[in-house]
Amino acid sequence: MKANLRKTAASFAAVLFCACSFGPSAAEKAEAGTLSRAIDLLREAPNAQKRELFTALQKTSCETPDLCELKKICESGYAKHLSGLEQTATAKSLLADGGADGEVVDVLAAATASLKEAEPQIARCADAQGAAHRKYKF
Repeated sequence: MKANLRKTAASFAAVLFCACSFGPSAAEKAEAGTLSRAIDLLREAPNAQKRELFTALQKTSCETPDLCELKKICESGYAKHLSGLEQTATAKSLLADGGADGEVVDVLAAATASLKEAEPQIARCADAQGAAHRKYKF
C-alpha cells in the first residue's frame, strides 16, 4: 500500500512537473508582448515619429533567445528603412536649398536603394512577429 502511494505521488509529481514546463512562462509571454507592442508602434507610426519609436524598440529588453532574434530582425529592417527616410529628407533639403541636380539624384538613388533593401527585412520582421504570437499566445 505504501509503495503504491509512493508511486502515485511520484507519478503525480512527474505529471505536475511536465505540465508546468509545457509552453512559455508568464515572463516570456510578457516579454513577447512588450516587444511585439514596440514593433507594432514603430510599424504603424507616421514616418516623422519612426526614429523615436525605433530608439524605443532598441531599448526594449530581451532575454529569450528567439525573442532577441525577432528584435534583431526588426531592428535591421527598420534601421535600413530609417536610413532611406533620412536620405529622402536630405534630398528634399538639397532641392529646397538649390543643391546640384546630380547630388540630389545620387541621394535619391541611395534612398530608394535603402528603402528597397528594407522592404523584405521588414516583411521578415512581420513574419517573425507572427510566429512569436503563435508561440507565446499573447
